[in-house]
Amino acid sequence: MRSARFFSVLVTLLCAGAAGVGCGSEADGAPSASTGTPATTERAALPPPAAEAVAADSDEDDAPAVDDAAAHFAAPRAGEQVSVPAGTVRAGSLPGSRSRSPLREADLVAVDVPAFRMDRLPYPNDPAQPPRTQVTRPQAEALCAERGQRLCDELEWERACKGDSTNDYVTGARFRPESCSDAYAGCTSPVGVSALGVAVAEWTSSPAPRALRAESATWMTRGASTDTDATEHRCGARHLSDPSAPNLRIGFRCCSGEAPSLSYPAHESYALHELMEADDATLAGYLRQMPEVARFAEGFVGTTSRSTADVLTRGQKTEEDLAGWRPITGLLRWSPTEGEHVWVFSGSGAGASLIVVAHPMPDGTLVHGASFVFEGETPPVIVAYSPGTPNALKWSTCWDCAGEGGVIMMRDGRVTIAQR
Repeated sequence: MRSARFFSVLVTLLCAGAAGVGCGSEADGAPSASTGTPATTERAALPPPAAEAVAADSDEDDAPAVDDAAAHFAAPRAGEQVSVPAGTVRAGSLPGSRSRSPLREADLVAVDVPAFRMDRLPYPNDPAQPPRTQVTRPQAEALCAERGQRLCDELEWERACKGDSTNDYVTGARFRPESCSDAYAGCTSPVGVSALGVAVAEWTSSPAPRALRAESATWMTRGASTDTDATEHRCGARHLSDPSAPNLRIGFRCCSGEAPSLSYPAHESYALHELMEADDATLAGYLRQMPEVARFAEGFVGTTSRSTADVLTRGQKTEEDLAGWRPITGLLRWSPTEGEHVWVFSGSGAGASLIVVAHPMPDGTLVHGASFVFEGETPPVIVAYSPGTPNALKWSTCWDCAGEGGVIMMRDGRVTIAQR
């Protein structure tokens, strides 16, 4: 298996154009086999392939540059408000992206947000004054009310940050705090709101769902202070804070208009392992959606029960040697992390065998999560799961043969395929 080639373990487009170059990292530790007998898994119906894949900006250093909408806006003025038109925000972040919180963040779910007005800068909304901090959430609410305003809903905040785009930051595809000089004119969102979460985190009117609350941290803030990691400033990042505790790192801004009735999208719960029917044509359609593996769709044949027999025979093993691991055919929906799930399948096409992990999106498209390709050869390859090992899958071309197998792992919503 020396010609096995380790492809991307990152999200769609991070390694686009890097064919022939491995750009993933190996997982730590191998899973322990379960000796119990797995429960029978029902196969679920599978949707047809969507027409095209989702393209997403990245927070990696080599992320593509985007047009800076802030260049079209003048510097903020004291007391300036921005009218944000009604529109759709794709709430959350791209599955698999760096520093994403799968439990807190939706998978770019479309949410309609009514029109509202938002202060262009954090309270006191004056470029000549620093943001007001050291106030509790009720105090922030009262200060907005004194002006005939209110705190902003967290989805209004995200809508103002992203506009109609899916930019990760108010500064575009990457966090560029240096663009926030000149009274924040250079860090203005596509709809004209400036400095969203750049200098301080901001209170919202949104309580945290009960499932996310931790002791006194019961309220949602958005954005982050200057001394935090860049990824904390993402438009889609959600943070939990104690509403009764003043904090130097938390400010707020005010909105106007009728308070909306909005609910942050809840994650659908899935079983840890769920087998799903998928014929070869369907799997080939999924491959075509993902630029990283689209070229293997021609003549693709998914893993069959015969593949399992061949892998065991090569290792001079029997089914008893699987020791509780169950090889999959078709497609496996795997949800080892609350709020995150992936599709896993394997097979051969275009003169190569491969393993593919994909993130299904709410609109029916797929985002590449990870793939392992045996370039120029088509050995039988299987992927197996065990209920006793929730955080890892095994793959093999020769069961328990050194160097001819490995693991698939998910950590913090990011997938890694490693060879062992």
